[in-house]
Amino acid sequence: MFKLTLSYDGTAYQGWQIQKNASTIQEVLEKAIEQIVCEKVRVHGSGRTDRGVHALGQVAHFRSKTRLPCQDLQRAVNSKLPADVRILRIEKVSHNFHAQYGAKGKIYRYQIWTGKILPVFERNFLLHHPGSLDLIQMRRAARLIIGKHDFSSFGVHRHHPEGFKDNPVKRMKKVSISKKGDRTTIELEANGFLYKMARSIVGTLLGVGEGKLTVAEFRKVVSGKNRSLAGQTALPQGLVLMKVKYR
Repeated sequence: MFKLTLSYDGTAYQGWQIQKNASTIQEVLEKAIEQIVCEKVRVHGSGRTDRGVHALGQVAHFRSKTRLPCQDLQRAVNSKLPADVRILRIEKVSHNFHAQYGAKGKIYRYQIWTGKILPVFERNFLLHHPGSLDLIQMRRAARLIIGKHDFSSFGVHRHHPEGFKDNPVKRMKKVSISKKGDRTTIELEANGFLYKMARSIVGTLLGVGEGKLTVAEFRKVVSGKNRSLAGQTALPQGLVLMKVKYR
């Protein structure tokens, strides 16, 4: 069993999961690995990032009979991958390891540009949201989702291949909101995330920052456990999966 840590620019891809007539991260990884190990493989990710979402520390695993040393395997597979996908590390792990079901937590970062002109070279990695945001109110609202909550208001339930449904109850360990110049960064750390949960939280916090939603109303969104109560799902390009934790 091999564990991969990888980074990718998700701009050109329809997300992680293999789809018909669409380029995905899982697909390009499997094709590259198969060219090197000369056998069919299935790559399992820690989660399915959406179209346009990026990763600095995505984790995946696959089984192979190859005897290539990990460093040689990493170098060879990277030579077959497109330039916007890179394996940072390959490790041999126990056959019990599972990138998704073994994950204990994830860290996501979302970046927003509030200046009038979006930097050309960062256009695929920032949400352009010109104008001021009330970070004090956003931070007050963000404190309301720290701890263990039912996050149904911020996520979409999906069925896993094993047949069970995503548990909407998650433990949010950290939410930080910082600003440097025209760049506002929201970082979320939880033991797990529902489908589109990170982007839904960001979109709703933006509503607070704009003054469209009060902190008291945000509290009602959290307790309401109803997706229709929350704000719009923020666009994907500002989101990066920073790290997956296994302990």
